[in-house]
Amino acid sequence: MIHVSEIAQLISGKIEGDASISIDTIRPVNAPQIAGGLAIVFSKKDIHSISETTADVLIGPAAICSSTVKTKIIIEHLDANTLNKLLRYYKVQMYQLFDQGNTATIDDVYIGKHCQIGENCHFMPGVKIMNGVTIGNNVAIHANTVIKEGTIIGNNVT
Repeated sequence: MIHVSEIAQLISGKIEGDASISIDTIRPVNAPQIAGGLAIVFSKKDIHSISETTADVLIGPAAICSSTVKTKIIIEHLDANTLNKLLRYYKVQMYQLFDQGNTATIDDVYIGKHCQIGENCHFMPGVKIMNGVTIGNNVAIHANTVIKEGTIIGNNVT
């Protein structure tokens, strides 16, 4: 969970509304099937959709002030560097990348922290599984495979 105050500080934005909210999802502005989370206004088309958004937090220009969203973070403009900084911070917090380490008991295999691994899984030499990965039952991971943080692998996969 990331607090709105952390996000506002990171992107040099001004908070309007409830500053105590925390988010755990970044979602599109116009996605009625997703409730809550953080939505970012990227274009003028997104500004037209802010009245229908179900996000808890909205990031965008001063034009978003008319939205009924609980919390708004007002920024002058959104550039690629600001967006990359926010997404990197989100990824580090969500997958706990600040807390990395090898938890594997198998030689030549790296398994990050906060992973869930099912029964009857087989890992070949050189496998590297990053933080926050979920692997189902009866899964074989072949040699020199890298599985990125947050990946979910179902059951019976080779």
